[in-house]
Amino acid sequence: MQQISIRKAVAALGEVSPITFCASGSSSKSQIIHAVARPVSYSMAVVSFRRDVFASYSDGDFRSDTYDICGPAVVMQAAFREKVSDNQILVDIIKAFEYDQKREYFRVNTSFPIQFNISGSDLDFSQEFLKPLGQCLNLSGGGLLFSADARIESSKRVWLDLCLPGKQSEPIGCVARVVRTVKDKEQCWNIAVSFDQIKEADRDEIIQYCFSEHRRHLRLKNEVVF
Repeated sequence: MQQISIRKAVAALGEVSPITFCASGSSSKSQIIHAVARPVSYSMAVVSFRRDVFASYSDGDFRSDTYDICGPAVVMQAAFREKVSDNQILVDIIKAFEYDQKREYFRVNTSFPIQFNISGSDLDFSQEFLKPLGQCLNLSGGGLLFSADARIESSKRVWLDLCLPGKQSEPIGCVARVVRTVKDKEQCWNIAVSFDQIKEADRDEIIQYCFSEHRRHLRLKNEVVF
């Protein structure tokens, strides 16, 4: 990812965009929430949630933190400005980053835990490791972006175990190569990787999941009342 102007990032959202709203600060209800964002100026956006999700939060939950807003092409750090309705808040965009768009595969924002391992260089699908946890932020048939406490240097190979949400099959095991590592505001590391060794059947399952998630995001966009 590379830093871009706030104006360019807000413009990249378009009229309305499905996002993941990462409430990852000090709030006791920190989690990643699926929502939609609508720009209202060059540096502000209205974030809209499903009413049943929003009802479980108080104003104080939003006021106390800054947030990561992950859109289809950009990641923005935002600060709460005010509540504007019973399922919407207004945020100020304070920093923005752009994904590398030179991708062969369709990418979707998603959130689920993963396991990974960076010990050893001769990784194969039969090895068992003690795997620390990370959190997937977006996914495609060619790779993924995940957050973790550990810093991993570029070009390092990592073993990944992916349990796609809603799937009853065994975890997808693959080897990936680190493309870039960026520290976020919470002192975690956002790690972009490309798949180096992956079974084609597993890649097809990931691609199918990505399109399913994209359709779910579009349904959410239609369900939210502005």
